[in-house]
Amino acid sequence: MDAMKSLGMIFTSPEGAARIVTEKPRWVLPLVVFIIATVVSGYGSYRYKAEFQKEIAARIVEDTGIQVDLDMTIDDTPWIRLRSGLLEAAGSAVFILLVPAALFNGIASIAGGAIGFKRMFTYMCHVGLIVAAGNIIRIPLMVLKQSYDVRLGAAAFLPHLDPISPLGVFLGSLDLFSIWAVVALVMGYRDLSGMGIKKAAVIVVGLWLLAILVLVGFAYLRSQVTGRA
Repeated sequence: MDAMKSLGMIFTSPEGAARIVTEKPRWVLPLVVFIIATVVSGYGSYRYKAEFQKEIAARIVEDTGIQVDLDMTIDDTPWIRLRSGLLEAAGSAVFILLVPAALFNGIASIAGGAIGFKRMFTYMCHVGLIVAAGNIIRIPLMVLKQSYDVRLGAAAFLPHLDPISPLGVFLGSLDLFSIWAVVALVMGYRDLSGMGIKKAAVIVVGLWLLAILVLVGFAYLRSQVTGRA
Protein backbone atom coordinates (compact mmCIF):
# COMPACT_ATOMS: atom_id res chain seq x y z
CA MET A 1 0.00 0.00 0.00
CA ASP A 2 2.83 2.39 0.87
CA ALA A 3 4.50 1.63 -2.46
CA MET A 4 1.33 2.57 -4.36
CA LYS A 5 0.94 5.72 -2.26
CA SER A 6 4.50 6.85 -2.92
CA LEU A 7 3.99 6.53 -6.70
CA GLY A 8 1.35 9.24 -6.62
CA MET A 9 3.18 11.34 -4.06
CA ILE A 10 6.24 11.74 -6.29
CA PHE A 11 4.14 14.08 -8.45
CA THR A 12 2.65 16.12 -5.62
CA SER A 13 4.84 15.63 -2.54
CA PRO A 14 8.38 14.43 -3.28
CA GLU A 15 9.29 14.77 0.40
CA GLY A 16 6.48 12.40 1.34
CA ALA A 17 7.62 9.90 -1.28
CA ALA A 18 11.18 10.18 0.04
CA ARG A 19 10.03 9.47 3.60
CA ILE A 20 8.24 6.31 2.47
CA VAL A 21 11.28 5.23 0.44
CA THR A 22 13.54 5.85 3.45
CA GLU A 23 11.43 3.56 5.63
CA LYS A 24 10.55 0.97 2.98
CA PRO A 25 12.79 1.08 -0.11
CA ARG A 26 10.66 -1.13 -2.35
CA TRP A 27 11.87 -0.65 -5.90
CA VAL A 28 10.09 -3.43 -7.81
CA LEU A 29 6.69 -1.75 -8.30
CA PRO A 30 8.00 1.69 -9.36
CA LEU A 31 10.51 0.04 -11.69
CA VAL A 32 7.80 -2.10 -13.31
CA VAL A 33 5.53 0.93 -13.75
CA PHE A 34 8.42 2.93 -15.22
CA ILE A 35 9.27 0.15 -17.68
CA ILE A 36 5.64 -0.28 -18.77
CA ALA A 37 5.21 3.48 -19.24
CA THR A 38 8.45 3.70 -21.22
CA VAL A 39 7.48 0.76 -23.44
CA VAL A 40 4.12 2.43 -24.11
CA SER A 41 5.78 5.74 -25.01
CA GLY A 42 8.36 4.01 -27.21
CA TYR A 43 5.64 2.01 -28.95
CA GLY A 44 3.45 5.06 -29.55
CA SER A 45 6.21 7.38 -30.74
CA TYR A 46 8.09 4.85 -32.89
CA ARG A 47 7.02 6.03 -36.34
CA TYR A 48 7.55 9.72 -35.61
CA LYS A 49 10.94 9.05 -34.02
CA ALA A 50 12.02 6.87 -36.96
CA GLU A 51 10.96 9.53 -39.47
CA PHE A 52 12.85 12.17 -37.48
CA GLN A 53 16.02 10.06 -37.35
CA LYS A 54 15.83 9.34 -41.09
CA GLU A 55 15.42 13.05 -41.79
CA ILE A 56 18.45 13.91 -39.65
CA ALA A 57 20.53 11.22 -41.37
CA ALA A 58 19.53 12.60 -44.78
CA ARG A 59 20.53 16.12 -43.72
CA ILE A 60 23.93 14.95 -42.49
CA VAL A 61 24.56 13.09 -45.75
CA GLU A 62 23.54 16.16 -47.74
CA ASP A 63 25.63 18.58 -45.67
CA THR A 64 28.78 16.46 -45.65
CA GLY A 65 28.53 15.31 -49.25
CA ILE A 66 29.01 11.66 -48.29
CA GLN A 67 27.91 9.35 -51.08
CA VAL A 68 25.54 7.00 -49.28
CA ASP A 69 22.25 5.56 -50.47
CA LEU A 70 19.80 5.90 -47.62
CA ASP A 71 16.81 3.61 -47.37
CA MET A 72 14.10 6.07 -46.33
CA THR A 73 11.38 3.42 -45.96
CA ILE A 74 10.20 2.78 -42.42
CA ASP A 75 9.12 -0.69 -41.37
CA ASP A 76 6.19 -0.10 -39.04
CA THR A 77 4.69 -3.23 -37.49
CA PRO A 78 3.40 -3.91 -33.97
CA TRP A 79 6.42 -6.14 -33.28
CA ILE A 80 8.91 -3.48 -34.42
CA ARG A 81 7.11 -0.88 -32.30
CA LEU A 82 7.19 -3.19 -29.29
CA ARG A 83 10.86 -3.98 -29.81
CA SER A 84 11.59 -0.25 -30.00
CA GLY A 85 9.70 0.33 -26.76
CA LEU A 86 11.53 -2.51 -24.99
CA LEU A 87 14.93 -1.23 -26.13
CA GLU A 88 14.04 2.28 -25.01
CA ALA A 89 12.90 0.95 -21.63
CA ALA A 90 16.14 -1.02 -21.18
CA GLY A 91 18.30 1.99 -22.06
CA SER A 92 16.27 4.30 -19.85
CA ALA A 93 16.48 1.90 -16.90
CA VAL A 94 20.26 1.98 -17.16
CA PHE A 95 20.95 5.63 -18.00
CA ILE A 96 18.05 7.36 -16.23
CA LEU A 97 17.73 5.14 -13.16
CA LEU A 98 20.70 2.85 -12.47
CA VAL A 99 23.69 5.05 -13.37
CA PRO A 100 22.33 8.25 -11.73
CA ALA A 101 21.39 6.27 -8.60
CA ALA A 102 24.96 5.01 -8.32
CA LEU A 103 26.37 8.51 -8.90
CA PHE A 104 24.10 10.24 -6.40
CA ASN A 105 24.66 7.54 -3.78
CA GLY A 106 28.42 7.74 -4.23
CA ILE A 107 28.47 11.53 -4.04
CA ALA A 108 26.28 11.47 -0.93
CA SER A 109 28.72 9.10 0.76
CA ILE A 110 31.62 11.43 -0.04
CA ALA A 111 29.67 14.52 1.04
CA GLY A 112 28.73 12.99 4.38
CA GLY A 113 25.17 11.85 3.67
CA ALA A 114 24.41 8.14 4.05
CA ILE A 115 21.66 6.92 1.72
CA GLY A 116 22.33 3.38 0.52
CA PHE A 117 22.08 2.30 -3.10
CA LYS A 118 18.75 0.51 -2.65
CA ARG A 119 17.06 3.63 -1.28
CA MET A 120 18.58 5.86 -3.96
CA PHE A 121 17.64 3.49 -6.77
CA THR A 122 14.08 3.19 -5.43
CA TYR A 123 13.72 6.95 -5.37
CA MET A 124 15.18 7.28 -8.88
CA CYS A 125 12.52 4.80 -10.06
CA HIS A 126 9.92 7.17 -8.62
CA VAL A 127 11.46 10.26 -10.23
CA GLY A 128 11.66 8.38 -13.53
CA LEU A 129 7.86 8.21 -13.53
CA ILE A 130 7.74 11.98 -14.05
CA VAL A 131 9.94 11.66 -17.13
CA ALA A 132 7.87 8.70 -18.37
CA ALA A 133 4.64 10.66 -17.89
CA GLY A 134 6.04 13.46 -20.02
CA ASN A 135 6.95 11.01 -22.78
CA ILE A 136 3.43 9.56 -22.79
CA ILE A 137 1.84 13.01 -22.90
CA ARG A 138 3.96 13.79 -25.96
CA ILE A 139 2.39 10.95 -27.98
CA PRO A 140 -1.01 12.60 -28.71
CA LEU A 141 0.82 15.86 -29.41
CA MET A 142 2.99 14.04 -31.96
CA VAL A 143 -0.13 12.65 -33.60
CA LEU A 144 -1.70 16.11 -33.79
CA LYS A 145 1.49 17.70 -35.12
CA GLN A 146 2.51 14.67 -37.21
CA SER A 147 6.06 15.21 -36.01
CA TYR A 148 8.47 13.90 -33.37
CA ASP A 149 9.55 17.48 -32.65
CA VAL A 150 7.17 18.28 -29.78
CA ARG A 151 8.36 21.05 -27.47
CA LEU A 152 7.12 21.35 -23.90
CA GLY A 153 9.56 23.88 -22.55
CA ALA A 154 11.80 26.80 -23.44
CA ALA A 155 12.23 25.64 -27.05
CA ALA A 156 8.49 26.13 -27.65
CA PHE A 157 9.09 29.88 -27.79
CA LEU A 158 11.37 29.41 -30.81
CA PRO A 159 9.29 27.20 -33.13
CA HIS A 160 11.68 27.54 -36.08
CA LEU A 161 14.77 26.60 -34.08
CA ASP A 162 16.58 23.52 -35.40
CA PRO A 163 16.04 20.87 -32.67
CA ILE A 164 19.46 19.29 -33.23
CA SER A 165 21.46 22.53 -33.23
CA PRO A 166 23.47 23.23 -30.06
CA LEU A 167 20.94 25.86 -28.94
CA GLY A 168 18.05 23.59 -29.91
CA VAL A 169 19.47 20.71 -27.87
CA PHE A 170 20.09 23.01 -24.88
CA LEU A 171 16.60 24.54 -24.87
CA GLY A 172 15.00 21.19 -25.69
CA SER A 173 16.55 19.78 -22.52
CA LEU A 174 14.82 22.46 -20.44
CA ASP A 175 11.36 20.98 -20.86
CA LEU A 176 8.64 21.04 -18.22
CA PHE A 177 8.89 17.40 -17.16
CA SER A 178 12.69 17.39 -16.95
CA ILE A 179 12.63 20.44 -14.68
CA TRP A 180 9.82 18.87 -12.63
CA ALA A 181 11.88 15.70 -12.22
CA VAL A 182 14.97 17.68 -11.18
CA VAL A 183 13.00 19.60 -8.55
CA ALA A 184 11.56 16.35 -7.18
CA LEU A 185 15.04 14.83 -7.16
CA VAL A 186 16.53 17.78 -5.27
CA MET A 187 13.83 17.60 -2.60
CA GLY A 188 14.06 13.84 -2.25
CA TYR A 189 17.86 13.82 -2.29
CA ARG A 190 17.89 16.31 0.55
CA ASP A 191 15.60 14.14 2.68
CA LEU A 192 17.28 10.84 1.81
CA SER A 193 20.81 12.09 2.48
CA GLY A 194 20.16 14.51 5.32
CA MET A 195 22.02 17.26 3.44
CA GLY A 196 20.94 20.86 3.35
CA ILE A 197 18.76 21.94 0.44
CA LYS A 198 21.55 24.08 -1.05
CA LYS A 199 24.07 21.26 -1.12
CA ALA A 200 21.50 18.84 -2.55
CA ALA A 201 20.53 21.37 -5.23
CA VAL A 202 24.14 22.02 -6.22
CA ILE A 203 24.81 18.29 -6.65
CA VAL A 204 21.61 17.43 -8.53
CA VAL A 205 21.42 20.52 -10.73
CA GLY A 206 25.17 20.40 -11.34
CA LEU A 207 25.04 16.82 -12.67
CA TRP A 208 21.93 17.61 -14.72
CA LEU A 209 23.60 20.61 -16.35
CA LEU A 210 26.74 18.55 -16.97
CA ALA A 211 24.66 15.94 -18.81
CA ILE A 212 23.03 18.69 -20.89
CA LEU A 213 26.43 20.19 -21.73
CA VAL A 214 27.63 16.79 -22.97
CA LEU A 215 24.63 16.60 -25.32
CA VAL A 216 25.22 20.18 -26.46
CA GLY A 217 28.87 19.31 -27.07
CA PHE A 218 27.90 16.44 -29.36
CA ALA A 219 25.49 18.75 -31.18
CA TYR A 220 28.28 21.30 -31.61
CA LEU A 221 30.64 18.69 -33.03
CA ARG A 222 27.95 17.60 -35.48
CA SER A 223 27.40 21.20 -36.55
CA GLN A 224 31.14 21.60 -37.18
CA VAL A 225 31.21 18.48 -39.34
CA THR A 226 28.13 19.40 -41.35
CA GLY A 227 28.65 23.15 -41.39
CA ARG A 228 25.13 23.67 -40.10
CA ALA A 229 24.97 25.71 -36.87
